[in-house]
Amino acid sequence: MLISPVFWAQTTAPDSTQTDDVVAPGEVVEYDAQDIYFAVDSGLAYLTGEAQVISGTMTLRAHRIVLDLEAGEVCAYGKRDSTGAWVGRPEFKDGPQSFSQDQLCYNFETGKGLSRHAVTTEQDIVFHADRAKRQPDETVHVRDGKFTTCDADNPHFHFHLTKAIMVPNEKVVSGPLYLKFRKIPTPLALPFGWFPMQREKQSQGVLLPGYGDGGDLGFFLKDLGYYMPLGDHWDAQLLTDIYTGGSWAARVASNYNYRYRSTGSFSVSYQRQREGFAGTPGFGLSNNFFVRWSHSQDPRARPNSRFNASLNFGSSGNFQQNLNSTQEEYLSNTFQSSLQWTAKVPRTPFSTNISARHNQNSLTGNVALTLPSLSLNMQRTSLSKLVGLDAGKSALLDGVAVTYSTQMENTIQGADSAFGAQDWSSLKIRNGLKHKVKFTSSSSVGFVSVSPSFTYDQYDSFQSLDVSEVQVTEDSTAFVNDTLRGFQSANEWRLGVTASTRFYGTFNMPGEGRVKAVRHVLAPSLGVSYNPERMREQSLVTDAGEVGWNPYALGRYVPNDRREAGSLNFGLSQNIEAKVADRETGELRKVKILDNLSTSGNFNFVADSLKLSDFQTRAFTSLFNRVNVNVNATHTAYARDTLTGQVIDTFLASQGRGLVRLKRVTGAMGTSFKSAQDAGAPWNARLDYNVNLSRQWASELQRDTSVVTHA
Repeated sequence: MLISPVFWAQTTAPDSTQTDDVVAPGEVVEYDAQDIYFAVDSGLAYLTGEAQVISGTMTLRAHRIVLDLEAGEVCAYGKRDSTGAWVGRPEFKDGPQSFSQDQLCYNFETGKGLSRHAVTTEQDIVFHADRAKRQPDETVHVRDGKFTTCDADNPHFHFHLTKAIMVPNEKVVSGPLYLKFRKIPTPLALPFGWFPMQREKQSQGVLLPGYGDGGDLGFFLKDLGYYMPLGDHWDAQLLTDIYTGGSWAARVASNYNYRYRSTGSFSVSYQRQREGFAGTPGFGLSNNFFVRWSHSQDPRARPNSRFNASLNFGSSGNFQQNLNSTQEEYLSNTFQSSLQWTAKVPRTPFSTNISARHNQNSLTGNVALTLPSLSLNMQRTSLSKLVGLDAGKSALLDGVAVTYSTQMENTIQGADSAFGAQDWSSLKIRNGLKHKVKFTSSSSVGFVSVSPSFTYDQYDSFQSLDVSEVQVTEDSTAFVNDTLRGFQSANEWRLGVTASTRFYGTFNMPGEGRVKAVRHVLAPSLGVSYNPERMREQSLVTDAGEVGWNPYALGRYVPNDRREAGSLNFGLSQNIEAKVADRETGELRKVKILDNLSTSGNFNFVADSLKLSDFQTRAFTSLFNRVNVNVNATHTAYARDTLTGQVIDTFLASQGRGLVRLKRVTGAMGTSFKSAQDAGAPWNARLDYNVNLSRQWASELQRDTSVVTHA
């Protein structure tokens, strides 16, 4: 707003500058200045030198203010010093709004006013008016106005408005306008303009650009466009960037928000970047496009299903060649996309997930698509419930739990140029399914818990790999890979049973010490497991040599070769804790001395050698509830060959060298510190220490040596 209404009365406190009180109908007006002069015959009051008038929320300051108390008019003036700079330029402020001008006159009775060379700022938009005339309805008529986001006294760029009407806190509507750089007009013109000025409510209008220097690309205007609210939930922006060197960009952006349902944004951009001058070696043109979509569903919208999206797709050179890339985007060489829909089937143990993913490397130009990815999962459910029996009718089925999952994916990999040229033959396409079903049960035999399990995995694909020998010349042959179309399936299964129990030992401490008792818990486990051999690799031996391959290598899920194994698995875990009396209250509390110490291994009966596995030992505790300590160690019961250092199928005990030897041990210790909750400047710090020791064979010494590293 350039000119505001003020309803006048006048009062000043008795002081050295003024003692007269003049009160007119309306609000109380306070005024002050270095010099105040009253002309009784004309009814004028002259305020000079840091003059100010205050009425309610309105404040007017200027070098010189003239009050016509009878006519209800006020005029404010500034002056220039010997250097030509303004001193005491009139400044008007009414609540959050403020403006300055060279001269201001206002009639309180008619509500009309006139100002020259006025400037006001509204939401980062600077509005200049060579002449502004205020009307009684508070609208302001402007001639020769400037609309800009540049805050310089003489803007570097602006929209020149030949004439306009300003509705305070609402909008500016103008006649013909055109863009100017300093005093230089440009061909960019519009027959009319609509600039929103509302503080809270969204309204359509022109979006003013930012201005800058783009180096070799020239000067630029960024984010020049138009904003449109589309109902209560959507909006849209049409934006453009213009460079004096000939580069340009255009974007369409939209946001949406449905309360308790979903929020998101969508944008499409296209740019044409021009570098150098036509006919010179450095001349170049590049075109880039980019699409972004972000969608988030409110969990309250559909409790049993949810859809989220994050789409980032476009030209590989977009970030490095984009006119407006941020530093983070410029340094990034990958961008990803994901669309995901998850759902739970009500009153059933089933859930499903459907997704699509995209990964693109802007440096290599490689694109990887997963389209689609499907999964179906069944949470742990009793077998009796699954077959439709009521609980209690079959004790055997009630005790068996089943979990199931299946996954299906189709992946496409290749260069981005292949997608653009639709060169499908150069793309690497993989697809397939993976199924997994697991049966588990648990029962007790006395104080021993017995848990059998059975796991079945199946891998399905729709193409397989074959290798054949072809004649290249009369004297030579070569191996050629062939892709065979058709359904292929492979499976594997594992069977196992584990028995476990716990032993508790409590040692009561004598005397009056604070430690009253120590409890030791031992948890041994013993189990057997079996899986058959599944060797899938095939080989071909010819005069040209030997080659091996996995027929399932072209599928999305590739089963690995698995040796037959029938193992006896064993383990022992333990912890120690104490009951300690509090120093002051005597109340007992538990203090952990050793959180966990476990050792595990297995013996494979069907292996041809080295049947006993390494022993894995893990320990964890927390010292003083502040310092976490982790130790992992690996031991073996087998000896080395004294000449080569290779592990041999001979136990150390048979050589009289003890039961086991250390292979490696790792230790980690860490603690953290943080400031108190009421600290003025919160902080936190962490201190960690790691040490690794490994026993390695030194051939020149013919023995094991220790290698220690710290971090």
